[in-house]
Order: sequence, then structure tokens, then C-alpha cells
Amino acid sequence: MVCDQANDKCRPPGRTSGVNGAQLTRRVGCMETTPLSSSIEKLWTIGEVASYLGCTVRHVHNLLRAGLPHLYLGRLLRFDPQEVRSYLLKQRRVA
Repeated sequence: MVCDQANDKCRPPGRTSGVNGAQLTRRVGCMETTPLSSSIEKLWTIGEVASYLGCTVRHVHNLLRAGLPHLYLGRLLRFDPQEVRSYLLKQRRVA
């Protein structure tokens, strides 16, 4: 839905002009939304995880067996950057 900020009336997305020609903002349920790209990090590939950790892809596979959090999107293996960072903090040992 697209809503008019002046009087908070929602209209179908096809209408773009508001009261006195003012622009309407995109809202969901008459509440302004933020773009997903600003609030969610891009998922990492196994190569990106290896690059972040400074290790080989084979070592990342070993870490998977040891409990590195991951997810599959169909056949694609992906990693949430925040979960990878959390995992590393939990695995940290003082020598």
C-alpha cells in the first residue's frame, strides 16, 4: 500500500501523487519501512568465510563439522556473518 502522510490514507501502489501534488511514501500497513539492505547483512559464501578467517576453504569445511553455524538455500551453502562472528567469540581460548 502507498499512504499519504498528510492525512494517512492508504491507496493502491499505482497512485503516486498526494494532496496538492505532494509525493507519497511507500508504507506497509500505513507505517514507513526501511529498505532491507540497510538492516540485514548479505549472507557469506564459503569462500568469503575463508577470506574473512584467513584460512582455506578446506579448513572452513572442517569447522562446519565442528559446529560452525551455516544454512542451505537449496543446494547453496551460506553463512550469516553475525553467527560466524558469535561462533568465533564462543570458541575463543586464552593461551
